[in-house]
Amino acid sequence: MADPEPPTKKLRADTASPEPSQEYPSPSAATSPIPSDYENDNIIENVDELLEEFKSTLIEKYKNLSGLLAAICLMRKLPICYRCCVRHLCIRIWKIYSLSEERLHVFFTDFFRDALVEDSNHSALYLTLTTTDLLAVCTACLGTLQNVYTLGFIDPILRKLLLENYLVLDFNLCLTLPVGTLVRNHALGLHLTSQFKADNISLSYEPLDIVPLKEALRLMLTWELKEKTKLNFTAHSKFRITVTFDHAETNEEHIFLTQVDNTSVKIVKVRQKVHWPVRLTIKWVGGVFFFSFFLYGQKRKLVTVGDGRQRIVSTLKDIKPEVFAQYGKIPYPPVAIPAEMTKVEMMHESVYVAGFLTKGSNLPQAAISNFRANTAKPHGLSVIGGSWRSPYLSALPGRSKPTSGVTVCKPLILFWSANFLGRPGQILLTRSEPAQTQNFVTDCKFVSAGREDADVRMLGAGRPFYIELINPRSPQQKDHMFPIIQEEINTSPDASAVMVRHLLSVEE
Repeated sequence: MADPEPPTKKLRADTASPEPSQEYPSPSAATSPIPSDYENDNIIENVDELLEEFKSTLIEKYKNLSGLLAAICLMRKLPICYRCCVRHLCIRIWKIYSLSEERLHVFFTDFFRDALVEDSNHSALYLTLTTTDLLAVCTACLGTLQNVYTLGFIDPILRKLLLENYLVLDFNLCLTLPVGTLVRNHALGLHLTSQFKADNISLSYEPLDIVPLKEALRLMLTWELKEKTKLNFTAHSKFRITVTFDHAETNEEHIFLTQVDNTSVKIVKVRQKVHWPVRLTIKWVGGVFFFSFFLYGQKRKLVTVGDGRQRIVSTLKDIKPEVFAQYGKIPYPPVAIPAEMTKVEMMHESVYVAGFLTKGSNLPQAAISNFRANTAKPHGLSVIGGSWRSPYLSALPGRSKPTSGVTVCKPLILFWSANFLGRPGQILLTRSEPAQTQNFVTDCKFVSAGREDADVRMLGAGRPFYIELINPRSPQQKDHMFPIIQEEINTSPDASAVMVRHLLSVEE
């Protein structure tokens, strides 16, 4: 009889994998094309040509150069960094943002020295432009876009990459910015619009066309990471880096939105259940045994909900300028300290390995499915014969305890780690080092067809299964590695308990 097929899952289309190395992979590796401006890099072949293109765009877009000078001076007095000035001028020449604040300052001062600007207030405005401190924290981006090329700005991301040691070829970047930037950028647009009307400045300024802060900052960070790590940026990459910025000084500037009529921002405090472990120990006190085990209790924690970023953006989009001016501030005052990068998280999509499982003893399936990659024991499980197994199944009357057994997850993870370290085929070296497994996957899940049969051996073809390796550091393995993994599992001392065959990599 022909062997049955493994669990129905889509076969992986990409079988190639990077060679194990402690260095970052080569940037020449093929990645998915991105039909967007993010394909561009920040390599500027000729700065003069770039600035000339920028100047031509400004002249074409804003016919009134005197009004343009007034707009930039209004922003610089707040103060607003030059990159945010370019954002609010709706300029999408992306390489302009890679120029330093000093270089942009020189460009604007030279540009407005041109004879095309004829205005009685030109001298006063020009003086404002030349005397504003370049080091003052930007009130629009809170220093994030302003300092993106400052020495050490992306060091937390680089340290995290080196610590986690992912073996990948590309990455995707997600940003979480301080909530104060949403309100402040909206207020800046209203401030410029009102000042243009008050000063009779005829400038075709459209606040809806402003370049979003997150879009510009994400582009700058991806350019920096590409240069430092030699990884490619791909919008559909399976490896995602999430960076969170926080600014305590402006964290509550959106609270006034709760007072606006028909607002979607409704901040309430609720109590949520939080699980917490209780450890009980076994002690001999005065001739009495005190038993120890884990319990999971619940307590209620007070949390604030209802002020999500989507709600804030939706309310700002619908609010009228006069209502915003009534409850908020136009413009917002300067800040003393820039925002800081508070959290860097990295996650790779799961890897799936499928095959067939043959159980040759009364090893319960719970001993397989409840394995976790970290060194902490799963709740309610004990160690018997070097594997996690349920004590309840073996403690029933008339049922003997299993004396041997092995999980399928653990050998797979250990072999993944051996190949990751450049030592394929040396699984026995890491079998005695279970603590190392937590460095190569975050967790794993075992999924098998059929029901639990603790005392029934599996004969014949076996049972289909697949294992999900969550957040693998070495996500891709070559096809020729799976027979080696299979042989290691089936020739191990525990092969009489569990055997596998037809291992292969599948997609969800």
